[in-house]
Amino acid sequence: MNEIRDQFVWFEGLLLLIAKNQHSLENNLGLKLRVYGGAALSITDGMTDVFVTVTYWGDETTRGAAQGILLCLVFNFLVQSVVVFIQNRKLPPAQQIREQIHLFTLLKPAVDAYRVATGIDESTRIMSPMTELMFCKGIELATEAVPGSVFQVGVGWRG
Repeated sequence: MNEIRDQFVWFEGLLLLIAKNQHSLENNLGLKLRVYGGAALSITDGMTDVFVTVTYWGDETTRGAAQGILLCLVFNFLVQSVVVFIQNRKLPPAQQIREQIHLFTLLKPAVDAYRVATGIDESTRIMSPMTELMFCKGIELATEAVPGSVFQVGVGWRG
């Protein structure tokens, strides 16, 4: 290897460039898999929350839990809606409305995942796509996932 490096001065630079690009490709693929996988789970979670709420609402013994879960969902949407508004306040009203529609149709995780995975430059926004994704996931966890799980565990304990 040393003979090749000594004979061809450019060889070491070529190997470093190949290694860097390979490392970048692997990291990008891993990022995409994690982000898109998380988005799919998040959308599925939102749909199951709606399903569980409707199911619980139909039974008198679990209606209180349904109301609690619904309250958590509404609070989650309200807090995230404020974040989405602040994040997109420099955009035209039509784009702001589109961002809110993504939130309320449970598609925001997929939109955020796309933005993070493609590395789109969003200089008109306050936070980077990754920061927004993590911020909204934290809000969802604190306002809906954990409290909603507590309500569902309560229903399970009562049998």
